[in-house]
Amino acid sequence: MAAGQALARAGRAAGNQQMQAIGTRVEGVGLICLGQLAEGTTLMAAALSAEPVPVRAVDTTALLPGAYLAMGSPGRCQAVSEPMLAVAERAGDQVAAAMHTAMLAGACYLRGDWRRGSDLVGQARQRFAASSPPMAVRAVGILASALTWHGDWDQARDYLDGCLRSARSLQIVHSERSALAYLAELDTLHGRPRDALTRLHPVTSGHSPPATERLRQAIADSPGSG
Repeated sequence: MAAGQALARAGRAAGNQQMQAIGTRVEGVGLICLGQLAEGTTLMAAALSAEPVPVRAVDTTALLPGAYLAMGSPGRCQAVSEPMLAVAERAGDQVAAAMHTAMLAGACYLRGDWRRGSDLVGQARQRFAASSPPMAVRAVGILASALTWHGDWDQARDYLDGCLRSARSLQIVHSERSALAYLAELDTLHGRPRDALTRLHPVTSGHSPPATERLRQAIADSPGSG
């Protein structure tokens, strides 16, 4: 976030709009990763309108609609991902197309359109499989959730195990923690909450005691905690 602010200031001072837009976009990414979604999405949306990002900048172009999903705004997610998907398809970029297909699937689920969401999840997984990109781990939340919601727990676990290996190999900490959290959810659904606690220890150990205790209590109260 600090680096983005510095770059944006330098761009303004030099009268370089492209540099300023890039800096604003980087600051927005930092804010979103810090959980300040409203501020981050506002900055990113402004930067994207001022200086469109190449479709291959998958991380940046997918982060904004992903943040909109987290805010419960499927319409804004769709408004970003639909045109980006069209550009990606024209360019033959399977990675970007897969990411934005996954984002649109998430928007469908938020609206309650499970059939369309399931179709888009299938398309996203096919596109990821065809391109075998490391970026596939970025969509872990949407794809794993869909498989779990539809009761495809074995498929979800296989997918998450693969994502966990990839995230660790690529040192993508956020995706690694997301995969661990969804695997812990599956442990709990299978009636193994103690396994979930063990799995989540690397994630919860650095948090304050109240947060950890709330998590432990939630799992202890779950069905099958025994």
